[in-house]
Amino acid sequence: MALARRRFLTLPAVAPCPDIDPAALLSSLIRLSRTICTTYLPTHRRDARELIRQTTTLLLLFDELSDHHFSSTALLALSELHFTLQKLNFLLHDCCRPGARLWLALNSRRLSHECRSLSRDISVALDVLPLYDFEISPDVREHVALLLEQARRVQFMPEPLEEWAARDVIAVLSGFERGISPDTGDLRRILSRLRITSSTECADEICFLKEEVSGGEGSRDTDLVSGLIAFLQYSQSLVFDFSGNSTSSSEKISSSNKSRFCSNSISPFGERWTFSGDSTSFSGEFLKISGMNLTDFRCPISLEIMTDPVTISTGHTYDRISILQWLSAGNTTCPKTGVTLTHSHIFPNNAVHNLTHKVLRLIGKEFPATSTSQKQILPPIPAGKAAKKGKQILSEFLVTKLVAGISPENDIALQIIRQLVKSDPDFRQTLPKSSVIPAIIANINCPSTQENAMASLLSLAKLPENRTDIANSGGICGISNVLVAGIRQETREFAAATLFYLAGNRELRPIIGEIPSTIPALVQLIWEGTTRGKKNAVAALLGLILYPGNHKKAISAGIIPALLHLLALDKKKELLADVLAVVVTLAEKPEGSAALIQAGAMTILARILSNEAPRSIKEYCVASLLSLCVNGGPEVVAELRREPSIMASLYSLLKFLHDFYPSSPNFFNQEARPGMQVVHAL
Repeated sequence: MALARRRFLTLPAVAPCPDIDPAALLSSLIRLSRTICTTYLPTHRRDARELIRQTTTLLLLFDELSDHHFSSTALLALSELHFTLQKLNFLLHDCCRPGARLWLALNSRRLSHECRSLSRDISVALDVLPLYDFEISPDVREHVALLLEQARRVQFMPEPLEEWAARDVIAVLSGFERGISPDTGDLRRILSRLRITSSTECADEICFLKEEVSGGEGSRDTDLVSGLIAFLQYSQSLVFDFSGNSTSSSEKISSSNKSRFCSNSISPFGERWTFSGDSTSFSGEFLKISGMNLTDFRCPISLEIMTDPVTISTGHTYDRISILQWLSAGNTTCPKTGVTLTHSHIFPNNAVHNLTHKVLRLIGKEFPATSTSQKQILPPIPAGKAAKKGKQILSEFLVTKLVAGISPENDIALQIIRQLVKSDPDFRQTLPKSSVIPAIIANINCPSTQENAMASLLSLAKLPENRTDIANSGGICGISNVLVAGIRQETREFAAATLFYLAGNRELRPIIGEIPSTIPALVQLIWEGTTRGKKNAVAALLGLILYPGNHKKAISAGIIPALLHLLALDKKKELLADVLAVVVTLAEKPEGSAALIQAGAMTILARILSNEAPRSIKEYCVASLLSLCVNGGPEVVAELRREPSIMASLYSLLKFLHDFYPSSPNFFNQEARPGMQVVHAL
């Protein structure tokens, strides 16, 4: 793990302790030397190969020293060699890292300097080592003497091809800043010198640069890296994707990485979805620990225990990596409340961090380590001038190809756009400025381009300012048509997720609801879709019924039987929070309450309330039951009173809330009010 977190070309070697056992030191030297000697360099690097050759000679020497006694001077020299070989091992690891070819070329002089320093350190350590105190073979002694002589006079210089390529890349970035598009032939020559031969290798280079800059400091690194990423994106599109020299973009998009609706119920709307203002969760433990609930130490976005809690401008706390992903997607609102953020700065919440440690120790659990998947979540890279101009040039090029409508270039342009708007939030702003949205919508009904067009619109709709452009370009009707008659189930789910984001704009909710087929198609997706499709449909319907005029349309479309069917399925517990949020909203209106009562919702809600579930789920149930009692009258209260477990469940919830908020003077006027009102009604 240390290698994964280490910055490129930093060599954090550790010197052996002074009283180390000589046999252990020599054994470690032999293992380390063998690791270095078996290192495979994917590209020809003369400097690194020279150091590997020197290490091969040292390995011969170490093998000869196995049965000797070492003086203090010899131990000092061997310790210095161990320290130097550690640094060399780190250096070779960097030379072998996939996707590092461009960055190595730009740092070729630094790499040569490091190699020169390591060679000099080896020669100094060999000077100190008293070779004549040991009985070693004449051949090995001769090889070591030759190594010592060569280490003093060897010249380490950058490879000419890499220097030329680095100079040409800097020239391209300078052209980007002036708005000049590079020649495709020049791009081919640069990539050839860098030995980047496919679109996949370009993608590896981009991934490496994003990881590298995430650990960097200062604006120079970020400006340069953002420019290099723009250069690689431009080269990938022109040299490989449009020339047909490599795997197409569509083949590079795996099913696990395709655009999908966020698995957590995060509202882009201005309204709160949770009854108490606390985070919702689809599943989780309901555990009381000294008056505390372990679920409250989970991040509202990832639903995992927060390993690095930070606070945003609204005062709410999230895990650092989760909120950075939310912000990098172009969102400017609080995920929990929907309130617009006054700034994007985040601040460590040490109180929550320490409290989480104490609570986990109290119950005998270890503090969780950051998961592998979370480590891949990187903060957005601020774009420098070259990057902004380069992305603008690429956007205009892609839109030109898309508008021309010539197959297969039209298809390739859509594939690239889909990839870019998914992986790089900057393109969600840059591409719409080039009028890409009308061009994408024009391809939404074509069978060969429908999936890429719909996935691109989904990513673009995540940015609030793009939603109005989609609506003004006639996109809502096209999206509704895909939802009803999409060529693939996945494409229909993309359409539902896009409607979810569009419904985040209040003014678009009535427009979406006016299309007769939209709400029935979403209800049908609840019955027929995958778990992700059901989640997308439920979330989109929640956004739409926040507009009162869509209530009756949803009820007429059969939303209530579909929702109650999901609530009755134990295996769909991850959908409970979303489904209950819709039920609460429907129950607020008399016609919604009547339909819910007629469909037998009270029995299902009472059963969920009596089962073990997160507090937010129980609060949804209480809020729904309260609306049913208020709108349904005495008959509903009498029917609810006949449920044997309802009173015990309500009193249990009230007691927990009282324990959880012991210092709140207005407890019975705030958190517990719905539960108290239901108890009073019963």
